[in-house]
Amino acid sequence: LPPPLPPPASLPDGGDASPPPPPVSLSPPPPAALPDGGDEGGAAALVLALSSMSPYQFRKLKTTASASCNIESPTGACWEDSEQYFWADMVGALEKMATRGVAGRTFFASAAGSSDYAVGLANLAAFLAQTMQETIQYDACDENNWSEQSALDMVSAKGGSPGEIYPASAACGQLGQSYQSYSCPAGGVLDPETGETVPP
Repeated sequence: LPPPLPPPASLPDGGDASPPPPPVSLSPPPPAALPDGGDEGGAAALVLALSSMSPYQFRKLKTTASASCNIESPTGACWEDSEQYFWADMVGALEKMATRGVAGRTFFASAAGSSDYAVGLANLAAFLAQTMQETIQYDACDENNWSEQSALDMVSAKGGSPGEIYPASAACGQLGQSYQSYSCPAGGVLDPETGETVPP
């Protein structure tokens, strides 16, 4: 912390000669060192590998898609190119989150001191799967609001229009979930396809 300012001098007319307060910085604090297990070598290797790939075309559901469409449905019948999500944007955002992060938190790309980014690929796959479920398939930029009718009624009672204004509580959990309480079981998670246990 800076040293305290000296007391203000008094002006002859009794006014205050205090200097104006310093400007408030809205910038986040500089990121702390990467957390245990994070490593810039693995992050750089992951970003380089993804940058050198042929760009993947993210797709959204067509407005004419039937309810039976899923991720494996033929493109022509169900899918069209996204207008919001692009490979280069994802790689650029990943590079920032894996190397600089926010408030000292970074995307976990590899074990400390390693350039093996297999864990980073798994983390990215999990992130993209959730993003596809929540937003990409709808070409939406925000998480969908699954608030129950009682929450929408509260918004309406305050003069808001459900579908335009959402309850702030949706940021902390929807459909009875508590996002900040998510955790992995101590023994890991069973992969339903391979039968292998994925460690936490």
